[in-house]
Formats: sequence, C-alpha cells, structure tokens
Amino acid sequence: MNSTTSKIFATPTNMAQVITIIEGDTSLSETARRDIVSSIRRVATMLDYAPSDLPAHVADLRRKLMLIHPAMFGITAKSLANIKANIGRGLVIAGIVPVGPKPKERSSAWVEFLGHATAKHQAFALSRFVSYCITHGIEPGDVDDGTMAGYRQHLDNTLLTNLPEKVCKETVQTWNCMVKRTDFEFTRLSPATTPSFRAKSLSKYLPDLQNDIAAYRERLAHADPFDMEGPAKPLRPTSIRNIEAHIRQYLDAVTASGHPAESLKELSDIVHPGIVKAGFKVIIERNGGKPPVGLKNIAGTLLGIARHHVKAPDHQITFLKNIKSRMAVSSGNMEFGMSEKSVIRLEQFDDWHNVVRLIALPEELLVRAKDNRDSRRSALDVMYAAGIAILLACPMRAGNLAGLDLERHITTRRQGLKIRYAIRIEGREVKNDKSIDVDLGPHASEILTAYLKEFRHAIADEPGTALFPQQGGNARDPGNFSREITKRIYRETGLRVHSHLFRHLAANLYLNRYPGDYETVRRLLGHKKLDTTMKFYARLSNKAAFKVYDTSVLSHFRGRKDD
Repeated sequence: MNSTTSKIFATPTNMAQVITIIEGDTSLSETARRDIVSSIRRVATMLDYAPSDLPAHVADLRRKLMLIHPAMFGITAKSLANIKANIGRGLVIAGIVPVGPKPKERSSAWVEFLGHATAKHQAFALSRFVSYCITHGIEPGDVDDGTMAGYRQHLDNTLLTNLPEKVCKETVQTWNCMVKRTDFEFTRLSPATTPSFRAKSLSKYLPDLQNDIAAYRERLAHADPFDMEGPAKPLRPTSIRNIEAHIRQYLDAVTASGHPAESLKELSDIVHPGIVKAGFKVIIERNGGKPPVGLKNIAGTLLGIARHHVKAPDHQITFLKNIKSRMAVSSGNMEFGMSEKSVIRLEQFDDWHNVVRLIALPEELLVRAKDNRDSRRSALDVMYAAGIAILLACPMRAGNLAGLDLERHITTRRQGLKIRYAIRIEGREVKNDKSIDVDLGPHASEILTAYLKEFRHAIADEPGTALFPQQGGNARDPGNFSREITKRIYRETGLRVHSHLFRHLAANLYLNRYPGDYETVRRLLGHKKLDTTMKFYARLSNKAAFKVYDTSVLSHFRGRKDD
C-alpha cells in the first residue's frame, strides 16, 4: 500500500473508507483500482447498502456475501467469484487482511502424501490447507489438532468465499480418509464438535421402563386393533420416532439432574411434577438458559403419556397442561403453525421477481435437459422439475409427493393432442385424513408428460410404478427427495425453499391477492377446520390488508393540493 494512503485511516471500518484508500493508492494500476472499487460498489448495491454502511470486517462481509447468489442478479458464478476476489484484494491493500509470507515449494513429504490422493476432489480439498502448512513450515508428520485450530483462525481472518467451519470439516474428513488409507503414521484430526446434543439410548435404562415405552409405542401405532384407549388414528412412524426422541431427551435430562436411572422403572415415574421440573431445568440450562422451541413438544409428549397411558391423577394432568403453555410462551412458540424460519423464508417472495423465478424453474430445467437428453443428470433435473411443478399446482406434504404412484394416484385424460393429469390420494394416506383430489393444469401436465415419456426411464433400470423411483424401483425417500428439491431450487435461483414452504407460499400468494378468503386456502391446503387456517395465516392476510390500505386509501390522497 502506498505510504500516503496508509495514513488516511488507521483501521478502516467500512467499505467507503476502503474505496478511498484504493483510489489513493498510486502503486496500483488504473485497471486494478477500477476493478476493486467497482466490485465493492456493485456488492453494496446488491445488498442494498451504501458502501459507508458496509462493514470492512472479514466475518461480517463473509456473512453478507453468502446472501448473494448469481442467479438473483443475472451474473455467472465466475463473475461473482471475481467480484469476491477483487474485494479480498482490496481488504489486503487496506490493511484489514494481513499479508502472509510468500508460499514456498512443496516439500518431498507433502508431494509424497498428496500423491496418494485417488481423486481430484481430495487434492483440491487439501490444497488450501497444504499451502497454509507449507507457509508456516509444517510438515505432514507435524499436523495435529493445534494445526487445524491455527488454520481455522487463519480462515476466520481471511476467507470471504466460503464458511470456515465448512472448509475445516471437509479438510479434516479428507485428511483422515487419506491417513487411514495409506501407511503414513500421521495424526488423525478430531472432527469439529457439533452444538446439537445427543441423548443416551433407551438401552441405558431399566428393562421395565424400556418395555413400558415399547408398549406405549405399540398403542400409538395401533398394534392391537381392539385397544379402545389408543388414539383414534394410528400415528405415523415419523411421529412415533419423534415421540421416542422426546422421551430420550427428557430422560437424559432427568438423570443429569440427579435422579438415578435405576429410580425410573416405568412411565408413571417420569410424569411427577418434581421430576418434570428437574428435567426441564436441565434442558433449559443446556440451551443457554432459554427454553428451546421444542420443549413445548416434549411437554406435549409427557401430557399424552400421563393422560392416555399412565392415567395420571387430575392434578398431574393440570400441571402438565400449564407447563406446556408456559414453555410455549417462554420459548416464543405461541404462534400456531408456521415456524419462525418459514416466516423469514416467505419474505423472499415479497419480491415478485422471486415468485416468477420459482414458478418458471420447472420449465427452465426441462428446456435445458432437452439439450442433453442422454445424460442421467438431465433426467434427474426433469424429475425434480416435475416434483416442483406438482408442489406449485398442489402443495402437498413431502411424504405424499415422494410416494406418488402411477397406478394408485395418477390418472390421465386426453384434451385434443395434449395429456392432462389428475392426482387422487385417499385420506388414509394423508396426515390429516383429508383426501387430495386435483386436476393438474396445462403447465404442470406438460412438465409431467415430458418427464414420463422422455426422461423417467433413465432414472432407474426398473422404475416400477413409483412416479419418482429410486434405482431399485421403490419410491424415493421423502426426506432425501425433499432435500434434493431444496438444493435444486437454491442452485438455480438462490431461493431457500423447502418442500413444506410450498404450502405456506400458496396461502401467501392467494391471501395477498384475496385478503381474508381463508375458506379457499382451507380447501387448498386440506385443513379440516377453518380455525386452523386462520391461526396459520392471519398474519399473511393482515399484511395484505395493509397493502390494500396503502394503495386504495393513502394513495388516493397523495399528491393532492388543498383547494
């Protein structure tokens, strides 16, 4: 950096100050100055910041840059990478990122070690780490957890293009894989600890308690069809697994509170008020002193056990009801329906460009796939395009989408030369017993026709009757299918959309156009009660009402002059 410009700011705090430094650095070429300044201003515009409001701090900039996706601004991934590189160079020139020593040549030990990489991605995953080690005079045999800690700190201070924790995780996995596969006696690195807490297995508790829990699971699953005290409808396996997870987490907390596992002989022992208070106190302490959102659900599980399985006395039932309500209030989980994450993700669609981008995605994936019909990747893209098209037309749950069967759920009819599809799912297969019955429109039908006629055969050798088959022919796992849809949407559009968000989006788009028409939304989403729909989406209708008020009332008076 030019000595004159270095005196302008002792430590630049925002990117406007960095621009001033760059523009005054006479050691840079005019082209370099222009590119760096242009990149800073362009990113500020993308983020809706003035350069003076954009912090000149690596960690803050990294978080903000992660919000920029090429598709959202009509640029290529390479262009965005160049922009980030220019900003990184500007931070070095401004003295915010330290200038490290020049890299040295790889030692024979490093060359030998990297020669055992069996795939390009392994050498690529280690390249940055190896450069760091060589720069600091660290040989492969000297690498340990302390090395990784120093590397993590280095990335925290310098990296703009990725998350340091993600880079370190991939580095540790690749390093340990290569050490395990070779004869080198190098130290294996410890994986990063996860903030999530894993409760002990139920096998750690007394057999009598395990048997009582198993009996409760059987009751929830309707294993005995003549048990009239179980739920009216068998719970789904996923719901039963969640209830077991609640019990495990709660028992782990109870034993951590000082109650020995040997004292817990049956489920009636764990719903006493004193035990519940002790266990919940530990769970709250593990969450940093604040009740986690899921604690309301654990309280609900205990209430169900006390009411239906244990037949606890009235005072215990009342206590658990109160605890459930208090945990909902304390955790901020009073809203019925949408999670905070879903509410935040719906805000993406306040920009109508993002609505258009999502709705147009299935057709864009199909058009691109037709240019490379023989590729299995193209077939997969069209499969996910069909899934997205169906979710847009009929926002169903992930389990119903992944489980669609050509013989049981899909019917066709001719409309001239076109094929139109209908989906029929009986209530017994749907979470709330409400059947799904929809005629797909022309757009979704065209996507589905192309998928079935031109691409589905490349998904699996024997696809069977599953609309979205695995390689073996069975229907795809709902969780994996949903995650892949989310990945495809983000990769192509920069939008963060999980499959269940399509239900909220449908309600949001409709109520934005027709505020207060909850009955149509109820029918669209298959809710049994109108009250359920209103509790879910009243906030969306309220938001739309303010827009109507602004455009229909306030705008009527704007610009008028007094007579």
